[in-house]
Amino acid sequence: NIGRDWGNGGGTFNEQNGEVEFDTVNCTNSFAEPFYDVRVSGTLTLGAALDVNNDLIISGTLDVNAANHAVTVAHDWNNGGTFTARNGTVTFDGAGESGTLTTGGTGAGQDFYNLVVNDGGGAASTYTLANNSLVSNDLTVTDGELDTATYNLQVSGTTALVDTNGTLDFSNSAGADVLNIDAVLDVNGSLLGGAGNIQASENVDFTGGSFT
Repeated sequence: NIGRDWGNGGGTFNEQNGEVEFDTVNCTNSFAEPFYDVRVSGTLTLGAALDVNNDLIISGTLDVNAANHAVTVAHDWNNGGTFTARNGTVTFDGAGESGTLTTGGTGAGQDFYNLVVNDGGGAASTYTLANNSLVSNDLTVTDGELDTATYNLQVSGTTALVDTNGTLDFSNSAGADVLNIDAVLDVNGSLLGGAGNIQASENVDFTGGSFT
């Protein structure tokens, strides 16, 4: 448990399969250290990028800071507290993972600004929504799959890009409006449809991509 600041002056931290918990107010990380599990039960204001090789659990407040430090998560995102996204980017980068994105819904303290899925071209990963979710700026599915399950995904920025090796799957929908895209929907990879609807207020481009 960390009650204040995390720093590393050049030593080695072997995270193994352990959990680091930031459990009081005014915590920060001043070094871009890879962690396994991170739990934020206090207030963590990032002073450097946060790299989580498994699960990120937020029951307190995680703030990316005015510097918009990047957050990278390999497995599950579980936000039952407050995530202050500012203009930052959250990337899901696990290889061979089946991760769940639990944002707690939509609204202040729950939304992403930029959301990226990129498993790096290794073993394919799938990240599945556990509730309605909002990306207030851009969505990029570079490599791997984002599955909306039965939930609504809204993208409100400039571009929702499904790149060549990416898949955006809303085939498990139950007839609801699953994709609300207020941005340009650019599909170079795969868009998998179901009973749900796509509402797109900008251009939809399937150059080199597919919709099934």
